[in-house]
Formats: sequence, structure tokens, C-alpha cells
Amino acid sequence: MATSMSKKRRKTTATKKGDASLVGQERKKEVLGLILIVLALLVTLALLTYAQADDPSARSFSFERALNPGDDRAQNALGLVGAAVAYALVPNFLGYTTLLLVGLLFGWGYVLFRRKTPLYLPLVTLLVVVGAFFLACLFGWFGQTLDAGVELWAGSVGLGVAGWMQRIFGTVGSFIVLLALLAVTVLLVVDHDIQRSLDRAEELFASMRERLWLWWAGSKERRDERRVEIARRRAERRKEREQHLKERERERERARRNAPAP
Repeated sequence: MATSMSKKRRKTTATKKGDASLVGQERKKEVLGLILIVLALLVTLALLTYAQADDPSARSFSFERALNPGDDRAQNALGLVGAAVAYALVPNFLGYTTLLLVGLLFGWGYVLFRRKTPLYLPLVTLLVVVGAFFLACLFGWFGQTLDAGVELWAGSVGLGVAGWMQRIFGTVGSFIVLLALLAVTVLLVVDHDIQRSLDRAEELFASMRERLWLWWAGSKERRDERRVEIARRRAERRKEREQHLKERERERERARRNAPAP
């Protein structure tokens, strides 16, 4: 009796383990990654089709409106939901630079879906978030200073921070600070090391200088060859002209000799 009970317990435990293995940890990561990828694509579509005409509908959007929208329509490709998401992220957050954050969402989804190890992705995520903030502030600086019509690229956050920095550091100073911060962030994203990035920039500059010198040397050689060719052609034409004059002089001499005496 005890033996049969122990066998039944073993079978029950094995069945539970088999049921648990149907949805393993790796499979859960794949599902989560696929969800993140689809979410990133939908948010990207909502941001790219943002229209200011949808702002009144987006401001009044609620759960009740979602259940009973009535005749309300939106120009956004994702309808009222897309209009509400785009209104929250474009004019009221970081503007179109939010697409960088959506790109991070897609990157995390791809890593999870493909079962890859995110070695540098956490650091890159932090740097891209910071870089998106500085980029929105830089667009806000252009919007505040030059009235360039880039407010939708800056959002309310970028415009507000840019205005505050202009009051603190001045117009030129705030631009230099924002540009320096953005440059440092980009360098860290590319190489994760400023010194390595500077070394790479120096190598690139040296390579460009060498290519420019080779191009100049080649063009100078081609110019010298062209000058020699032009001089050769001029000498040939001068020689032909002299020969032609000599022929005409001989013909005149023959004509004088053959002319009858008076």
C-alpha cells in the first residue's frame, strides 16, 4: 500500500514538472521579447503619424471614451489610442527624440527574443536615455533662439530645460554646454571610453589628411602632365606653322624664278 502511494506521488510530481516545462524560462523571454518588439513598432507608428489636429481628442481621451468613442475619429494611424500616446510623448515629453527610447524598447525585445546576452545593453540604454534628453534640449535651444520650428522635436521638456539653461548660462554658453554634453554622450555610446573615441578621431583625421595629400599629389602630377601635353601640342603647331611658312616662301621663290623677264 505504501509502495503504491509513493509511486502515485512520483507520477504526480513528474506530471507537474512536465507541465511546468511546457512554458520554460527561455520561452517566457521569447514571448516578452516579441511583445516588446510589437509594442515598439506600434508606438513608433503612433509617433510618426502624430497630428496636432488630434490634440483635443487626445486631451479628452479616457477609459470611458475608449469603450464608447462615438463619432470621434483621429488622424493618427492607431486611432484615438495612438493619438493619446503621441500627444503624451511628442508635445508633452521629449518630442520626436522619443523615437530613440522606442528604439531601446525594440532593442531589448530583440535581445530577449533572440536569447542573446545583453552585455553592453544596460549601459547603452542609460547613455541613449541621457543622449535623447540632451538632444531634445538642443532642439529646444534652436526653437527658443532661432525660431526654427523644431518644437515637436524638443517637446515641452526640451523647450523648458533649454529656456532654463539660457537664463543660467546665456544663449551662447547654453549652446556650448548642450553640444559638449551631447558629444560626450555620443562618444560614450560609440566606444564606452572617451580616450578610445579621441584616438579613433585622431586616426580618422590623420587618414583623411593622408588621403587629401595623396589626392593633391595626384592632381598636381596630372596638372604637370597636362602642362607638358599642352606645351608639346603648342610646339607641334609652331613647327607646322613654320613649315607652312617655309613652303609658302619656296613657292613664292619658284614663282619669281619662273616669271618672264620684262
